[in-house]
Amino acid sequence: ASTASDGLRLWKLGDAEGEMVGFLEGHGGPAESLVFAPDGVTLFSGGTTDGTVRAWDVDSRSETGIVDQFSMRVLSSALSPDGKMLVHRLGGEVQMWSLPEGTFSRVLDAAWGNYLTGFSQDGTYLASVGSMGIGKWLVSTGSWFPTYWDNTEEMTTQAFNPVFDKVAVGFADGVIRIYDFQSNLLETWGTAQSGNAVRLLEYCPRSYYLAASYDDGSLVIWKETGGEPKEEFSFTAAGSIHGLAYEPVYCDKLLLSGDDGRLSYLPDDTGGIADLS
Repeated sequence: ASTASDGLRLWKLGDAEGEMVGFLEGHGGPAESLVFAPDGVTLFSGGTTDGTVRAWDVDSRSETGIVDQFSMRVLSSALSPDGKMLVHRLGGEVQMWSLPEGTFSRVLDAAWGNYLTGFSQDGTYLASVGSMGIGKWLVSTGSWFPTYWDNTEEMTTQAFNPVFDKVAVGFADGVIRIYDFQSNLLETWGTAQSGNAVRLLEYCPRSYYLAASYDDGSLVIWKETGGEPKEEFSFTAAGSIHGLAYEPVYCDKLLLSGDDGRLSYLPDDTGGIADLS
């Protein structure tokens, strides 16, 4: 699924090319967050201008309900592994909602503005990366545990690994740091690159490869077990890379969106980049 100014688009990825198979309309503007339920059929979307979080059935291409109407932008969402808890970030506040009823559960408070949230694999903890640090909540009680704090460097982007026991954090100087929630250790990848900040990070859902895009439009595929890049690509046809998403089943394709709104993916049949739209 992808978001555009006029609605949501559904795509089917074939062996050689992608095909748009559906269009979902209802938000008053582009959605800021998209998250699929474990069943692969239910899609939740958070709108940036209308303040709604909506549920969709992608098989029937229909809206199944509005979780709630908020007075502020829904910036990101996360779904628990069992699909029973939906979390939204609205400004600096994080809210939990029970599914399928769509009833409000609680507000999670923390000292830092939250950029990104994600559940642990067993659903016990909800991890958060903020403007100055990393922490986690105990889901059953809402108790907050700060684990790493640093206000000396600007964090630009974040991504949790597939089992949510580590988080990759990109910085304005081009460095990526991997924080381990279990060992409380921080591993640094790459070297500082003046004026070439890390723009986006995306883990492959089925393995431990990490895709990183930078302000100059370059893309690097990293291995989680070491700091040497596995492959490196340059995405220049549509300008800078605005969005990254791995194909979730086999991780054999990486979708890229450019600043001009075009979608592409790699690798194609020649090992390069192909247009999807």
